[in-house]
Amino acid sequence: MNVRAGDVRQFILAGREMDPAPESNWNVKIVNFENESAPTGNGQLHTTQARTLPGIGDCAISCDQSRDDHEYIKSLNDDGEAFPVSLTLVDGTTYAGELAIDGEVQHATGDGTVGFSLRGAKFEKI
Repeated sequence: MNVRAGDVRQFILAGREMDPAPESNWNVKIVNFENESAPTGNGQLHTTQARTLPGIGDCAISCDQSRDDHEYIKSLNDDGEAFPVSLTLVDGTTYAGELAIDGEVQHATGDGTVGFSLRGAKFEKI
């Protein structure tokens, strides 16, 4: 059997292991460029490339209030600095890098999760 998709097995955020939310769908981005293509007047391909930041989108952790998970993530956000991040997928593939919280941090009280995204200069398979 060749497992290709499934749960996040381990997520370490600035040295602290967090509990990935059940059935969450995280988006790992390891590319450093995004391409945009359009046709030229004579039908040829014209591609422009822009540098982007790799990282993880749609992170969702199960929020343990007794460990102050939400406050921990808020403090990382408020610092505005990059920190070590490690993500291990169900098949054992691990990605790591120095990332910072990008955008909003939201605590969804209905399902007990905290959602956020991370970006940085380097995030790669190790």
